[in-house]
Amino acid sequence: MSFFFFFSFSFLTSPHLTFLSLSLPLSFPYPTTPTTPHRWWWRAFLNGGGVAAYIFLYSGFYFFTRLEITTFVPTLLYFGYMSCVSLSVFCLTGSVGLWACLKFVRSIYAAVKID
Repeated sequence: MSFFFFFSFSFLTSPHLTFLSLSLPLSFPYPTTPTTPHRWWWRAFLNGGGVAAYIFLYSGFYFFTRLEITTFVPTLLYFGYMSCVSLSVFCLTGSVGLWACLKFVRSIYAAVKID
């Protein structure tokens, strides 16, 4: 039963994570675009991928509070796999945030008329 609960919970929270990865980075490049127009993409990628830091920190909290692993090799495996998962989530959500900001900045600059 808990196996199916995990996948149904993941299925229900994935649209929420995608929405946050789309909307959160949009609030950051708008004020800084007039001053530093060439640096918005790194901020968009890092802001979109910021969820991965929470996932990795929560995995450490979960390790120390819920798991009863005391030896070195399982600890190394756990944190190795969680760092791989966090890195993949960082790349995924960062790419979604970068894509959303790219569309947003292109629409801003498309509305500017040069006379």
